[in-house]
Parts: sequence; C-alpha cells; structure tokens
Amino acid sequence: MNTSRLTYWILPILLAFSATQAWAYGTSIPASNSEAIAHTGKVIETMSSAGYTYIRVEEKGKTFWIALPEFQVSVGETISFYEQMLMENFTSKTLNRTFDRILFVEGISKGTELPAKAEVKPSPN
Repeated sequence: MNTSRLTYWILPILLAFSATQAWAYGTSIPASNSEAIAHTGKVIETMSSAGYTYIRVEEKGKTFWIALPEFQVSVGETISFYEQMLMENFTSKTLNRTFDRILFVEGISKGTELPAKAEVKPSPN
C-alpha cells in the first residue's frame, strides 16, 4: 500500500478519534458525593479580593488555603466543603500573592454539615 493511500485511511480515523476525545473531556459525568473528598476545618485566616474569598483552613493539624466566590466568614468559625480543583503556584494578581497550593471550591457551609449538593466533581489531583 502506498503512502498516500495509507494517509487517506489513517487521517480520518485520527481526526474522528481526536474529536471524540475532546467531546468526552468536556462532558464528563460528575462523581457522586461519596467519591468527592470532604473537608471540615477551622478558619484561621481570611481575605477577599476581586470577587473571591481566600480562606486558610486548619484541619487535623494541617493548614491549607481554599478559594471560592466571595463569602462572608470569620476567623474561628468551622466550615465544611468538598474538594474540587487543586492549583499549584497560583498567583492572585489582586492580592499580589502566590499560593503554593490552593483548593478552589464552589461553596462552603458553616459548621460541620457539608454543603447540600446532589453531585460534585472530585479533584483530579
């Protein structure tokens, strides 16, 4: 089989496969809450900027940052949330600060009860 004939058959197959993969990536089915990582911790620092609230959370002796759309929360409160997207070396231009690791979440609830949500996407990390 010559090269042009081989290309004639392989190229459409590769294009079809690529289109299917891109479509599948954009329409993945969310996992149930049982697969999402739940967190409950204490607020030890908070700041808001450009429509986002950044919260430093202490959970089981470890501290980490989360970010979510602007939300009123105070130092000392207990919050609960599902882990959704982890970013490393994230720079907030409005805060002029780089976070080594930060979890972006859709929402939190005050107290130990997790936010009411039928389905959430677990963090791929």
